[in-house]
Amino acid sequence: LLDWFESYLKNRHLQVRFGGAVSEPIPVLSGVPQGSLLGPILFSLFINDVGDRLSTNFLLFADDAKVFVEITGPDDCRRLQSDLDGLVEWCVLNDMDLNPDKCFVMTFARSRSALEYGYAIGGAHLKRVESAGDLGIIMVPNLDPR
Repeated sequence: LLDWFESYLKNRHLQVRFGGAVSEPIPVLSGVPQGSLLGPILFSLFINDVGDRLSTNFLLFADDAKVFVEITGPDDCRRLQSDLDGLVEWCVLNDMDLNPDKCFVMTFARSRSALEYGYAIGGAHLKRVESAGDLGIIMVPNLDPR
């Protein structure tokens, strides 16, 4: 079985087609074939140990991760930041790119007086948002289902 997976992932090349022109083949040295049936399964197996570095809650789906915790004080903020740092370390160790521009902070709270903290990934401060789409569902701070 391992030999089959190796043959599936090795000796791959890509070409770019733009208009009527096609580039020369370029070797693909990492990753899984995008759009393939096995791609999400192989990626899930690859990132399976990322949770070993996290002390807070997390959800993984394909190439998407959510790290979250109930914030009751500054220690929880520091713990969440520590987990974000651990996620960055895992990515470095596994030759993965983490794009801070695609990351954000969202606070779910009953009141507007929630504790705010300046979270960062790899030195890049994360933007704070008031709503976010997730698999077609728009999430808002008060979790109003509208």
